[in-house]
Amino acid sequence: RTSCDIPGPDYGTWFEVAQYRADFVYYTVADNKRHVIDVKGHRTQMYQLKKKWLELQSGIVIEEIG
Repeated sequence: RTSCDIPGPDYGTWFEVAQYRADFVYYTVADNKRHVIDVKGHRTQMYQLKKKWLELQSGIVIEEIG
């Protein structure tokens, strides 16, 4: 589970706005890379928002299958 956060009014605290739970997560030993996999039948607007948010906030790139 990963969260999408925004800074609070004083920029010292963060508030969780949304959560994302991947279908699969695995690591490759050769390059020590984390792979976040999501099996999609339909890409909803909420999913597209969370995908972009996570990529910008955390550098997490979701790999889509389906």
